[in-house]
Amino acid sequence: VVIALVKTKPQLAVVSEERSLPAVVVMQATAVPMQRRTVGYGAADAMDHADIPTEISSTVVTLPPTIRAGRQLRKGDLVVELDDADYRQQLIRAEQSLASAKSALALLEVERNAADERAALAQEDALLAEAEFGRVQKAFNQGAAKQREVDAAKQKLLSVTSASINASEAANRFPAREEQTASTVVTRSAEVELAKENVRRCKVLSPIDGVLQSIDVRVGEHVNSGKQIARVVNSSTLEIPLRLPSHARAFVHIADKVALRSAGFGKRRW
Repeated sequence: VVIALVKTKPQLAVVSEERSLPAVVVMQATAVPMQRRTVGYGAADAMDHADIPTEISSTVVTLPPTIRAGRQLRKGDLVVELDDADYRQQLIRAEQSLASAKSALALLEVERNAADERAALAQEDALLAEAEFGRVQKAFNQGAAKQREVDAAKQKLLSVTSASINASEAANRFPAREEQTASTVVTRSAEVELAKENVRRCKVLSPIDGVLQSIDVRVGEHVNSGKQIARVVNSSTLEIPLRLPSHARAFVHIADKVALRSAGFGKRRW
């Protein structure tokens, strides 16, 4: 069987002439840097913005006709006006208290000058009484005066000396009283400035140039101190915190280029 298989095996055809090779397209590979694209999402927020709160508690009395969301505002434009009747009354009371304190200080100055003059006169009277007592005592020693004259001169000297001490004590009290009253004047002046500031705070003004994004109060509404009543944004400079996939940490770097597309109406690109 083996011999039969060997004798009957097929013979391969041998080609003696040369064969042409097939044509192929050859391209040279070159390393080219490719940018990886990552899609993220974020909300734009103005870098320069102001949440406007009230600094006092009062009732909204005026909203200017132009105060609507989307309106352009300048720094210092009126946003909301609050009722200032109570604060104006406080200002009047504070000004009256200040005037009374200043009058008391001026009166103390007059009284101090008079007390100083009385103390000086009492001191001079005491010197005269002392000189009189010396003369009477000398005359008594020489036999030219009686004992009752010496006693009368001494009694007068003691009385005048006591009056001089009292006058000096009264005059010395005035500097402390003037300092106390001057401190009261300073306190009343601070109260007047605070009352003026509260009256000024009844007019809520825009702190920056920008666009009114929202207004959160209405006429007649009572607002407490610290309540946010409006928001103004300046869209000249925007900040967009992007949320990217976690796998992008390895290849996202600072200063990489970013292409932005708005998700709202218009599909704007930056």
